[in-house]
Amino acid sequence: MVRHYFGSKEQLFVAALEFPMDPAEAMPRLLEPGLEGLGERLARFFLETWDDPKGQPFLALLRSVAGSDEAAEMLRQFVSHEVVPRLAVAIGADRPELRAALAGSQLVGLAMMRYVIHLEPIASADPAELARAVGPSIQRYLTDGA
Repeated sequence: MVRHYFGSKEQLFVAALEFPMDPAEAMPRLLEPGLEGLGERLARFFLETWDDPKGQPFLALLRSVAGSDEAAEMLRQFVSHEVVPRLAVAIGADRPELRAALAGSQLVGLAMMRYVIHLEPIASADPAELARAVGPSIQRYLTDGA
């Protein structure tokens, strides 16, 4: 039934959470311009998604992963099946899955500081400013030695 109506467990997860974006649609747009500047584009995209009121279900899940093995598993399955592989294919360098996961760790850490811990000045910083600040670190994970 899940495959019939949603295609996969991960797509069911997106629908159940009313997830603000579908990686199958979003990642190609982010990757289309190429690897140069991808770190900043990813950071900007995720910050804009999380800042959007539609991003609240994702933020609720993010807040719950530390205390719930089920929530952590749901997020892990989603990220490992829907996000990391799409990014890894585009990287075209050695150890692409590790590179993509490291980039994801930077983004999740940023989300934790901004939306869960509310650490200033990150919590109130302009999203474009944050994307410019963390973009080079994410870019390094994607394109430099890993």
